[in-house]
Amino acid sequence: QEMREKLLDQIFSDEGLIKAFGEAYEKNANEIYRTNLTAVLKEMIFSGDVDFGSSLVSSDVTKKLIESLPNCKNEELINNICTILLNLVPDHTNVVTFCEQGVLQGIYTPLNTWPNKQKYIRIEKGFLLQLLTKLVEEVAIKEKMSDIIDNGYNLPEELINIFESSKDLSTMNDVIECIKYALKDSIVLHANFCNQRFIDSCFVKMKSDWLPLEDRVKILWSIVTRLSYNNPQKLSALLAPHFRGQ
Repeated sequence: QEMREKLLDQIFSDEGLIKAFGEAYEKNANEIYRTNLTAVLKEMIFSGDVDFGSSLVSSDVTKKLIESLPNCKNEELINNICTILLNLVPDHTNVVTFCEQGVLQGIYTPLNTWPNKQKYIRIEKGFLLQLLTKLVEEVAIKEKMSDIIDNGYNLPEELINIFESSKDLSTMNDVIECIKYALKDSIVLHANFCNQRFIDSCFVKMKSDWLPLEDRVKILWSIVTRLSYNNPQKLSALLAPHFRGQ
């Protein structure tokens, strides 16, 4: 055990090794090669310490991973990248850096372009949704999400698309959680969800027999009710068609 710890300390303190990872990833675009490389990096993060994670960020390894996301087609590679970033998200400084490195734009493209067949949704979109959920816990990320909408990266709309189309329970749990945190602690994104289309979709889901009662309640209290904090009059008008005649 002591020898193993000494070996790990030597590996994690080797900045040349971290730089070599980044260079190897950048130079070889083969996705099988990149998948194997990120699998090793993922295991190293699980065994590493905070300083090792910080070195990955400061040496721009994470930037290279983020920049490759829009063109990724291999689901395991997406999983590896998201897992690496998720393990570094708890450090607030890293979240800010990821934002500067274009993580939101990187997440948007595969969410928007990958096949919407049910067998793909959980594998491909699940890891991306989990990463986005952790990111939007930060108010600064919500503000950045709002800022990039006009540049063609409308993540709220994409979340609504997934919310409407998914019949996979795990994906529904992920997207509900993501929207819940997008609306929490800040009203900056409320206008993007406070519209007739999304409210109608919420009521359709709340009437779905396949969706557990717990999730239907979460839609009502964590999403619909939260939208009333910003513009209760508008929300009341959007809700009216669903209560008319009752």
